[in-house]
Amino acid sequence: MALVFAHILAACGGGSGGVTPSIGVTGTVTELVSGAAIAGATVTVGQQPPDVLCTGWAQCGAPLVPAVKATTALNGTFTLPALLDGQYFLTITVDANPSASQTYAILHRNVTAVDGTLMLGTVHLAKLSSDESGWLRDLNDQRAAVSFPATGAVVIDEYAEEQARRWASDVDAGKTLYTDAGFAPYQQAYTNDAGAIGNPAGALDGNTTWQHAEGAWFAEKANCPGGNWTTCVFAENTGHYVNLSESDDVWAGVGEGAAAAPPSSGIGGYYPFDVMVILYGEATRNQ
Repeated sequence: MALVFAHILAACGGGSGGVTPSIGVTGTVTELVSGAAIAGATVTVGQQPPDVLCTGWAQCGAPLVPAVKATTALNGTFTLPALLDGQYFLTITVDANPSASQTYAILHRNVTAVDGTLMLGTVHLAKLSSDESGWLRDLNDQRAAVSFPATGAVVIDEYAEEQARRWASDVDAGKTLYTDAGFAPYQQAYTNDAGAIGNPAGALDGNTTWQHAEGAWFAEKANCPGGNWTTCVFAENTGHYVNLSESDDVWAGVGEGAAAAPPSSGIGGYYPFDVMVILYGEATRNQ
């Protein structure tokens, strides 16, 4: 996944190939469900941290310097300075400290400037429900207190969140099964997305609340010798714990069922809850 990036021009610089555009990156940011404009979001473009050095959101979650930033206007639009042609890492975030408190998903995406410009069009950020925000906090608390990954907190990524929500909704409707094969379409959908960076793994459970589902996943620690996820054999009764504990987990999506899953889903009678985690530099592993 290592990429070669062009340097961003200084404000007084010109474009590439003799072109001197007046703008570099333009776009509009709206909320995923409502379509409402999002004002005050921070748009950052720079170099993507290389995967050989990058573990955990603190290292992977923001473009490296040199980087340029803009803030979205009241109508959700933004404009960044002209760029040299090449590939860049773009993030869009609303929350100043998302590892502590996150209210919107963060968009992470590789983009390419051509003739010094990049027109993104309209991109979306999901507004997190109180359940989703609370769930993320608990996920990070569990990682810190139960499995101790050295790389710290994960954050909610836009593209992982979209697939996690879809996954839970489809389990609700009996459109997918509580199996690795049932998860595969959502793994593939993330992989095919413009924002795919890393490999998706997941955890799915039928339960009465997300707290109970997450408690069951981390309770699988008892099935690992010494509780050590780094040496634990990946199996049906350990895999949820291992996936959610990985040091290579950088960001995630959380999906909450709105109805009891039908018997055809394999977890009938309970609400489905899932987490899709995105790992840097590691082979995809299923739930």
